[in-house]
Amino acid sequence: MSILTKVFRISILLSLALTLGMVPGAGASQANGYHFLGMGHSFFRPFAEGMPEHTARAGITDHTQVVVFNGGSNGAPMALWNDASKRTQIQNALDTGEVELFGMTYEPTYPSTDGYELWFDYALDNNSETIFFVGLPWLDFPANYSDQDYIDIWMAAHATSWQAFIGSLRDLYPDSEIFSIPYGRSAIELRRLWADGNLPGINLTGDRSSSIFTDAKGHPGDILRDLGRLVWIDAIYGVDLLNYSWNHGWSVDLQGIAHDIMEDYRNNYGPDPEIAPIRSTRFQMKDDDTAPIDPRKRRLSFRSSAYRGNASGVVVPEFGSDGDPTSAGASGGGATLTIYPAGGDLSDAVELDLAADHWQRIGSDARPGYRYKDAKLTEGPIKKVSLRNGTLSISGNGAGLYSLADAPQGEMALRLRLGTGDVFCAAAEARDPAIKNDSPSRFMGVGNAPQPNPCPPLNPAPYGSASAAFLNAPPSLLD
Repeated sequence: MSILTKVFRISILLSLALTLGMVPGAGASQANGYHFLGMGHSFFRPFAEGMPEHTARAGITDHTQVVVFNGGSNGAPMALWNDASKRTQIQNALDTGEVELFGMTYEPTYPSTDGYELWFDYALDNNSETIFFVGLPWLDFPANYSDQDYIDIWMAAHATSWQAFIGSLRDLYPDSEIFSIPYGRSAIELRRLWADGNLPGINLTGDRSSSIFTDAKGHPGDILRDLGRLVWIDAIYGVDLLNYSWNHGWSVDLQGIAHDIMEDYRNNYGPDPEIAPIRSTRFQMKDDDTAPIDPRKRRLSFRSSAYRGNASGVVVPEFGSDGDPTSAGASGGGATLTIYPAGGDLSDAVELDLAADHWQRIGSDARPGYRYKDAKLTEGPIKKVSLRNGTLSISGNGAGLYSLADAPQGEMALRLRLGTGDVFCAAAEARDPAIKNDSPSRFMGVGNAPQPNPCPPLNPAPYGSASAAFLNAPPSLLD
């Protein structure tokens, strides 16, 4: 297959929207456009090419872009660096010092961060304020997978190995803004709809105008292009897709699907929330260690309160704020409780969702408080949470709690995020003697442990996890 290259320089003004009969849609979080430079392969280029139309429609002015394309593995950052012609084209754009947003994609022939680092360093030498993004595409050769495997493999890789990959870039460049665009999930959601019979008139593979994919390789059809471009315009400019007026002609709500993709991404993988360290007044867990093991006997009891004049660190969110866990909260409510061993990763953690409809407000606007009650444990093992007057208490029992089978734990940590607000974080080392207090039957944390500084990190699962298979896929991916 011959390698095609094309460089685009497009300046989009509001007058273009009028010329094309486009009416600016929903407001964007950034009204002024970026000077954007994008580079990648054929699973990247169609989405970059769609930005001028969507920025104009959304009323975003002065978006300009340069897109450099090379097919398959040749579109990977390292390959583009090693290609003298492509490298010159990209460096010429960066040498102006005007590139504000630099986007690239992933291709597993080059699985390390080396190529990204070369381009990041070059860009930052010309503009220290450059913002970067890396997009994760979908699996190629879609017919080689069952519907569920196709969905599960991508979702697992994105949740683990991909987050670790992006996290490593952020660690290397802590002063730079780096984000990911999960546009590959567009193919996942369309295939899910197709498998369920909810994409009438659309084939899995076939003509571009009526199929998700156009060939066995998995190049995008029009509906996949349209959905992926909506994900991009939200990820880059924060366009409110639920109020974005665009008659795309498809029978499904692409705006709603793209909104849900990005909402899920931001809730789970967006910018790290602020950590609010709190005291661990009491941190106790129990488990069954007598065969046959009954996980229903697990117990959790946690409390954070002031001690001898030292504040707990617990600051109750205001009613109606992002941290309000009730359904009336700005973020829609709910909470996430994470229990994990200090120094562990996502594979060691237990993460529990605390649904918004089990939360209620207590107290007053001046002294807000919240209570979670699930006496029958219909939603999981957490029975009660109370948050008021600088005190947080949590209790629960059942199989969904953290297992002590791998004792000793050494030190345990707990995080509670209310809505999309700050994250409370507490930690406690096991009491002495460990044989009694850090065993398969119980963990007794030291009493009145101070606020952790810093909060024990909760790292992504290591690259070696089973879900890394996608990121280490055969080099044919995205040819």
